[in-house]
Amino acid sequence: MKFKRIYLLFTFLLISIFNLKSEENTLSFHLDAIVFKSDTIGKGRIDIYTVLPYQNLEFQFLNNKYIAKYTIYLNIYDKDNQKVSEKTVTKFIQEKDYFESQGGSGNFDYSTIQVHLPQGNYKVKIRIADENSKNEGERTRQLNILDYQSFPLSISGLMILSSIEELNGRYKITPHLSDNVGSLTEGYFAFFEVYNLNEPKVLDFIYEVTDSEDKQITSGNRVSKTIPKGKSQQFLKVPNINKAGASYNLKIIALKSSSDSVFRENDIVAMSQRLMKSILTVNGIVRKDLDMAIRQLRYVASSKEQNYIEEGKNEDEKQLRFDQFWKNLDPTPNTDRNEAFDDYFKRVNYVNKNMRSYSDGWMTDKGSVYIVFGPPNNIESSINSSTGVRYERWLYANSKEYIFSDNSGFGDFRLIRPFAVTEKYSYRK
Repeated sequence: MKFKRIYLLFTFLLISIFNLKSEENTLSFHLDAIVFKSDTIGKGRIDIYTVLPYQNLEFQFLNNKYIAKYTIYLNIYDKDNQKVSEKTVTKFIQEKDYFESQGGSGNFDYSTIQVHLPQGNYKVKIRIADENSKNEGERTRQLNILDYQSFPLSISGLMILSSIEELNGRYKITPHLSDNVGSLTEGYFAFFEVYNLNEPKVLDFIYEVTDSEDKQITSGNRVSKTIPKGKSQQFLKVPNINKAGASYNLKIIALKSSSDSVFRENDIVAMSQRLMKSILTVNGIVRKDLDMAIRQLRYVASSKEQNYIEEGKNEDEKQLRFDQFWKNLDPTPNTDRNEAFDDYFKRVNYVNKNMRSYSDGWMTDKGSVYIVFGPPNNIESSINSSTGVRYERWLYANSKEYIFSDNSGFGDFRLIRPFAVTEKYSYRK
């Protein structure tokens, strides 16, 4: 039994080490890939966009500058999983200010890669590696390229914009490089190109939102547009569809012009669609369960503050109070990013993945210490040879220490001396 207990403990430790390594080595970034008509006959153009926030990179101080370096690895595969294209792009970032290098102003690095390929179905895979921290992240997109020359009129892929404005006859656009539009509470714009091989014509355009079974959830009114010969850029405003659930299809449909508002399928001239998500987020972190997020405030909020949020008369009021609580703790209120919120729930997510025992990680003793004080400066491990009890000693600055004991042998570490209830999480750069 003692051998089995040691074996189980060793297995648990291996799993914990693997999870720790996996979490630390994950690099988060945003990706979008849109198909347009290429100037090369018989091919389509894939525009691949990546956005990497500064706070996800490691900057090193060199020659009085903070320098980051990362590499983008692009691989594209056809329907038979054969690689048809690959590119490597290395980016350098320099900042003079430490605050800026840490994402204090919400800065990010933006990249665009173009690839021209013939008609077909493709998988776009992007891997980004931070050369300083060695952290990596990977994302994929499935795309379909049409033979645009075969259609009298066709529509490109759909790009999502958070805003668009006309300046001196030209459009200034702000791309939203994510399938999740839950944060765009005022709605968004579907931007697309129309390719007309014949003479100018007037067409009606509508948006349609359908569920996973292609059943209509909602649709917009007809919008009449004059489409010139050749290529033109168009857009439609789409409202936020939070009630649509986790995912849905967004379709942009071109119809024969008609004064009749009735939708008829034989009026369809061209169509383009993409998969979307509408999940509520706060500062980019998905919040699927507001009540759970409120309970997880126990290490940063007082009981009075938690009760005030929980006593909201409905979900909207609870959310408003929750957001206001974090707005009051925002160290940089003049930026879109709330570093305190990001840091706190990053810790919560970390302990849920790596410190789970008989309960969720955020409810364990080790999880509570980690959330309040962050990662320890040093961890000392020991085991009592006579009792088999395992101990961990977490050391922090200012001689602060916390000792945990695992009496069961199954990784259920309990804090020997609980910290004071007055000790709460506080954001520190």
